[in-house]
Amino acid sequence: MTSDGGAPPSPPPVAPPTSNSAAAAAAAVAAAAAAAAAMHSLLPSPSGDALSSLHHPPPPPPPLPRHRVTVHANGEAGRGVALVVPTSGGMAAFFAAAAAALAGAAGAGGGSRGTTIPRRAFTRSGGELCAVEEMCADDELWLSDGADFVLPP
Repeated sequence: MTSDGGAPPSPPPVAPPTSNSAAAAAAAVAAAAAAAAAMHSLLPSPSGDALSSLHHPPPPPPPLPRHRVTVHANGEAGRGVALVVPTSGGMAAFFAAAAAALAGAAGAGGGSRGTTIPRRAFTRSGGELCAVEEMCADDELWLSDGADFVLPP
């Protein structure tokens, strides 16, 4: 009974199932089953090989591309030395290779370069490089033993 004393309203009539609604229901069930099967195929298999691959670390990053730069002593213009940037060892390896290359060029050409290991690398505009990953092929770099950049003539 309702508050006004009348009979409660009856629910709306439900149409009896027809063959079209049965076909639609069957299609929905089939689609749900296909979706479940597709999701199941994405899961790793329970074999030991598939599960063990989940616990391996990712592969290491690819090696840096090898490229050549030209190095100069800080403040010097010409007489640059071509150098292939080492792919491992970071800036320490680069500075060691650059020191050897500059010392070799100084010995062969009678230049004024010493054999000190550089500690800083600069671009022509004076920007300092902090990692070998910042170097590009055919860069011209000026190296110093710690002093600030000196503009080449």
